[in-house]
Amino acid sequence: MTSTESDDSDDELPTLWEKGVTGSGQVFYIDHEHQETQWEHPLTKNMTYIPKGTRKRSELNKRYSIVDPRIILKQDASTEDLSTSYGHQSTALHILYGKDLSHKTAIITGGTTGIGFEVARSLAKHGCHVIIGCRNLTKGEAACAKIRQEQKNIDISCRELNLCSLRSVKQFSEKYRQDRLPLHLLILNAGILKTKLDLTEDGNEEMFQVNYLAQVYLTMSLLPSLLTTKSKGPTRVVAVSCEAHRVESPGISTVDGIKIERLNSRSPAYFDHLLAYGQSKLCLIMFIAELKRNYPLASPQDPTALILYMTGNEKAA
Repeated sequence: MTSTESDDSDDELPTLWEKGVTGSGQVFYIDHEHQETQWEHPLTKNMTYIPKGTRKRSELNKRYSIVDPRIILKQDASTEDLSTSYGHQSTALHILYGKDLSHKTAIITGGTTGIGFEVARSLAKHGCHVIIGCRNLTKGEAACAKIRQEQKNIDISCRELNLCSLRSVKQFSEKYRQDRLPLHLLILNAGILKTKLDLTEDGNEEMFQVNYLAQVYLTMSLLPSLLTTKSKGPTRVVAVSCEAHRVESPGISTVDGIKIERLNSRSPAYFDHLLAYGQSKLCLIMFIAELKRNYPLASPQDPTALILYMTGNEKAA
């Protein structure tokens, strides 16, 4: 049956299936597991045509042929420059499409839910050995199990990492170095926003430590692994930030410099949760800028430092 409108059931697809639209408006479906395409919806068996003027940008972001969608499965994404096509509708799976990460190892903080989970899922489904650093190992194992159910031979695991404890960060880093594992990608994704003042066991304001201090400590502790990992390209440190860093920063001023008592507020008199959150993100960005300045790719072993900004409109998966 061919229709010009799809019902709600047509929006549901099995795992590893994706929908695309040809230039003429014909909807087709891609089975990534078996590397096949078809015109019929895999569940409802409906065939759909989207009239001109009502078409939305395909999730595949022009990775399909306007003549024959089967060509999509023959394209080599590594040779196609789609950097100008990425936007707020781009997904992690879309950006990694066609990439072989089977010889890469990544650590991601905060990978049990939200953006972190989707990044871990996408990396693992493209062959990367993914290690999720998490405070709650039960949630971590559940996240790993969920990802393993989607695809065979996925290499993903979790290790205890409590960013509210610098002792935990030290133990995580020491254990990782002792295991002599390579590290191609360190993703600083974890972040919290709290409305009331809480101090960690180290005596720091919790957002300041989790969003910034502990992740800097983690990066510097794992720097030997980043520097000694053999790779065709540079290893990477990626920090996830947001536009909140643009808010007023009571602890950092171009005029008065850094005010420690306002930077890491331990008193309710100085605590504003939105300013504290934004300031923690600003500190993370400044750290990445400094890391990049100290390692300007002068040698192949120098890590690349990147910032990923989230504005609130992005899709996590």
